[in-house]
Amino acid sequence: MVPRWTALTVFALGGLATCATASAVDFEIRDEAPPSAVKSYPDPSIPVWESHPRRDRRPPADPMWISDDPRDADGGDGSVAPAGNYESEPTSGSDEGLGWESYLPEAPGACGDGSCESWCNPAGCQQSWFVDLWMDQGFTGNYDFPDNNFNLPVTFNDRANEYMMNQLYLSMGRKVLDCGDQWGLGGRVDLLYGTDYFFTTALGLETRADGSQRWNSGEGPRNGGTAALYGLAMPQLYGEVYVPVLSGINFKLGHFYTTLGYESVMAPSNFFYSHSYCMQYGEPKTNTGVLASMPLSRRLNGHFAYTTGWDSWEMVNDEGSYVAGLTWNANDISTVSFAMQTGREDLAAMNNRFLYTLVMTQQLTNRFRWVIQQDFGSESLAEVDVVGAPDDAKWYGVNNYFYWDVSNNVTWGLRAEWFRDQDNARVLGIPSETLVKGGNYVGLTSGLNYRMTRRFLLRPELRWDWSDVVPPGGGGMFNDFTEDGQITAGFDLIFQL
Repeated sequence: MVPRWTALTVFALGGLATCATASAVDFEIRDEAPPSAVKSYPDPSIPVWESHPRRDRRPPADPMWISDDPRDADGGDGSVAPAGNYESEPTSGSDEGLGWESYLPEAPGACGDGSCESWCNPAGCQQSWFVDLWMDQGFTGNYDFPDNNFNLPVTFNDRANEYMMNQLYLSMGRKVLDCGDQWGLGGRVDLLYGTDYFFTTALGLETRADGSQRWNSGEGPRNGGTAALYGLAMPQLYGEVYVPVLSGINFKLGHFYTTLGYESVMAPSNFFYSHSYCMQYGEPKTNTGVLASMPLSRRLNGHFAYTTGWDSWEMVNDEGSYVAGLTWNANDISTVSFAMQTGREDLAAMNNRFLYTLVMTQQLTNRFRWVIQQDFGSESLAEVDVVGAPDDAKWYGVNNYFYWDVSNNVTWGLRAEWFRDQDNARVLGIPSETLVKGGNYVGLTSGLNYRMTRRFLLRPELRWDWSDVVPPGGGGMFNDFTEDGQITAGFDLIFQL
């Protein structure tokens, strides 16, 4: 008899060639006329950066480089997207940046010296309506075959050995006019339907103050039987204004993705199908409030926000939460990004929660990229020590990402991560020194991005997880709290139309 794990491996690998039903759409309605033809880079007569809408941030001089911005998949700038996405741009809160833009930061809503030719689109200041749509579907095999069918504490692709439609994602709006001496008005709304909705909800919007679902079903396998497997979330809803003062200031007002961290909720913005522990448990996904961003110099960008707190549509108390960040573009192939958020997140406004994220990206060779992320967070009076007194809860971690362009349409990636939930307040949610032991989580993920066509992106991966956490009653954090580790093999397919 063939062992279950052998059969599962064969099934997972076979799915890479047969998962042609997944779909994702990404197209844009532009005010300007579309290009007459779609062509691959490099064009022998035109440097890559001269043809790209963001030519001021030149990509590395890689003769095999092809634009992988999903907005380019429709031929918007005449390019064809390759394999890798290389995670989200840290300075934009995982809002846009894909491909080489993930390590060459953007000054949101700014032209620097006021010249549209020097900092923005070479065609001048442009403003357009857009509609983006994609579908992300996948499967994650778990060799332990957990009885509860969950890969927890791994979230997003959290269901074991079953099909998941993670995201049917719609984004629409108007890009802000963000350069020169002209005011710009824009806005955006994003809707996410699928299994990922549960990890993207905001208190007061998708869920009520007591945690119950507002418009999604209150019955299903999630959250102890009080939430459905599939649902609808609205992770972004904001208006945007560009003010032509100083070097240009861009304001967002509403509900938007966080500027902290490296990975993104949006599937096409990530290299891997699964997510790091830092992203899953250590960082907010969204903020609601006002966000101002501007370039401080040609290589230094800054942003500041006043928000309602972590993943919250409404203020849980009378105090807000503050966000600030800087991104330094050292030499067009290296960036360092720092962002922080601080504020009281509890109803009584007693516990201050603080988090900072530091992300460094480096193009090591024409084909080899490296990203390192470090997080540190704390929340006052959120943990109970051995004598029963309240104490500060802390969590921190380090992620390393390596990307190697094997060919024009294949990129290999490796993620090595360590996350320390020192007081078990973030993952297990039992911040007690007497009830829970341990606090370390280690993960190693290896995967490929295979750009099958201009519209199809396949992302297979193999992941190993381990933790020394011992929950109340013994056991471990995996296989329904019975094991200290797990191995999963997964893949997803994104289809962009």
